[in-house]
Amino acid sequence: MNNISNTEFNFQHKLFQAEGACFSYAQGTKDPHLYVQMGENVAALTLKAIRANFGLTPDSEDSRLLDLVTSSLKFVKRIRPGDSIPTEVLDGTASWSIEDRHRQLVEIRLTIALAQWITGEEVGNIDTAMLIKLAEDPETKKRAQEGIDKIANAMKLGKKKRKMVIDIIAQLTDELSYIEALKEHFSKIKLVAVKLKKTRSKMGEDQSLCDDIDRIQTLIAGPLSEYQSCFKSLEGQTGDILNLVKSSKMQIQRIRETRDNLRSYFMEWEEIVQQWAGQAIEANCGLEALVRDTYRFVATNFPLTRTWRTG
Repeated sequence: MNNISNTEFNFQHKLFQAEGACFSYAQGTKDPHLYVQMGENVAALTLKAIRANFGLTPDSEDSRLLDLVTSSLKFVKRIRPGDSIPTEVLDGTASWSIEDRHRQLVEIRLTIALAQWITGEEVGNIDTAMLIKLAEDPETKKRAQEGIDKIANAMKLGKKKRKMVIDIIAQLTDELSYIEALKEHFSKIKLVAVKLKKTRSKMGEDQSLCDDIDRIQTLIAGPLSEYQSCFKSLEGQTGDILNLVKSSKMQIQRIRETRDNLRSYFMEWEEIVQQWAGQAIEANCGLEALVRDTYRFVATNFPLTRTWRTG
């Protein structure tokens, strides 16, 4: 992580004290700008222009903070002078919150993974209710405890140091809980795709609208596939419980990289997802306008030439 003593964007130059000063990406780009109110207008300044025109030397504190703005906008949509620097930049931990249920589900899956490692059995794909029932089974809990002992022995720690294994599993649970939360977030993007399909079916007589939906579906096919690949790739990397614990430092780094990439992707979708969440599939209730807004959104943010990262 970065060696950062100042945990806030405490800029010194008077420019950053201007009315409405705020950093964000220019619309449809990943190019950070500082926006400030200039009378009735809003001025947009690139970070390069700020350094060149306001005498910020490369070794100045303000210039260093501008570097942090660039890395921080991956995790927050806007930065105002005085805001806290995201913890992802400071120490690698997540700056956003999750629900208890996300952690509980990861605990259940790791409990079952420990038990499976002892028995050699595979659960396969079962629903959440069955996972909970299996994890609560006394035999599963017993096997999970045996799994912890076996991992401690495999790591040459011995049973007396099994607490070290328990602590590592707890840390991994914390990290994987954010991936579990992101799975839930990304299901909302899939719901947008489902609603678009329903809209096309119901509004089939509106050829212009159907054409927009067809274009949207073409443009989002690649991103939706890549999002799923991110999750599957991480599952493959963390699927072996012994290797997960033995190489926990490396695994946590991978988990965080995937978490941050997926979180960044979801932030792009967040506003349009919220709009679709409360949208009825009915004519003359804003549906047509939302479809066209969605088309503009995907055409701007997800062109077919975009290169995707998978973590």
